[in-house]
Amino acid sequence: MYAKLPLLLLLSAGLASITTASAPHLDERSIGIVPRQNQGNNNQNNGNKNNNNALQLNPANVQDASQATGQAAGAEAGQSASATDNANFINFCSGKTLTNGAQVTGGSCNGIVMGDIPSQNNMVSSIIVSPQPGENIAANTPFNIQVQVANLAAGSFTNPQNTYYAAPQALSGGKIVGHTHVTVQDLGNSLTPNTPPDATTFAFFKGINDNGNGNGLLSASVTQGLPAGNYRVCTMSSASNHQPVLMPVAQRGAQDDCTKFTVGQGNNNNNNNQAGNAAGNGAELEGTMSSSNDGEVCLPPEVAAELAGYLRSSLFAPLSSNITRLCDDCEENMKAQKDLVQDVQAQISEVIEPTAEKLVPIAEELKDVYRQIELLEVLFRLCPCWPPTSDCVHRHSLREPVRTSSR
Repeated sequence: MYAKLPLLLLLSAGLASITTASAPHLDERSIGIVPRQNQGNNNQNNGNKNNNNALQLNPANVQDASQATGQAAGAEAGQSASATDNANFINFCSGKTLTNGAQVTGGSCNGIVMGDIPSQNNMVSSIIVSPQPGENIAANTPFNIQVQVANLAAGSFTNPQNTYYAAPQALSGGKIVGHTHVTVQDLGNSLTPNTPPDATTFAFFKGINDNGNGNGLLSASVTQGLPAGNYRVCTMSSASNHQPVLMPVAQRGAQDDCTKFTVGQGNNNNNNNQAGNAAGNGAELEGTMSSSNDGEVCLPPEVAAELAGYLRSSLFAPLSSNITRLCDDCEENMKAQKDLVQDVQAQISEVIEPTAEKLVPIAEELKDVYRQIELLEVLFRLCPCWPPTSDCVHRHSLREPVRTSSR
């Protein structure tokens, strides 16, 4: 009884009021305790029929999955227990620095709900179409970064200074409403470093706040170009308030893309640069190399990875470009040959076939002429006199004809 006395004193003094939610499984954090002087404004802002306070959790929105750790029957070995809360973690940020629409570099807590989640058939997917993998770009020369994005209602970009993470993800026509970003980082002396780049540094960053060509092709201009070096460009797809897009399932393709390219290298310079990097790293690790009994040299894994990256970037990427060019040339040549064949077919139809039709009767007449000549040869051989008498012709016509070779 005495334990409840302080609360009763507060109530009697008019400093607080208590309203308990009617939903089951709600703990003490679902109780709405608000200053009495704010009750009027909150009740005016509340549009539900029960006249509940606007700062309270609607019991219909409680998700009981948050009340379990997930470690009941069927959990796989190695899975971590989930944090639990009976009221959707509505007070999770109590006592912490709130994000409150700002980009808090020192860290913060954001209590805004995640929002609408798209269907599996409307998940975001991106591919960088320019620059191409391994492509070399002239130093300090403007160029465009282009990315093709699927299932993103692009062009929605809120003020990042005071609405950062301040509203839930939303959908339009089943697709996430938002935008994408492109970020370029300098990878140092190699396209295949073993150390991840520092996330706080970048050579170029751009939030693309328009809808591009209206069909998912978005572009950002690097107006000043970049200095010579090795770079990685990545996309970062976001909802309107800049939070990373949320997807409906865990097993899926990535929503973003990255590719690596060079600046101010040229093919030969790039090859030499990569070879020098590989040689330098190999020299540093020379003491760790080992030889097998048959004289083969066994490279350390990091050196092998460096050489593999060099081969991919310096040989296979240009080879891929050459193959693409050869395929295009071959396709053009095939088209030209096809046009030539069509011309020949047209000539056959227009010239040769009509001519052949006229030659067939002449050939038949020649055949009759040759047959008559053969008959005359027979008569010459059988009748020594010329012109042959009727008696000679009659006498030899009763005999078996003499066979002659055909012409």
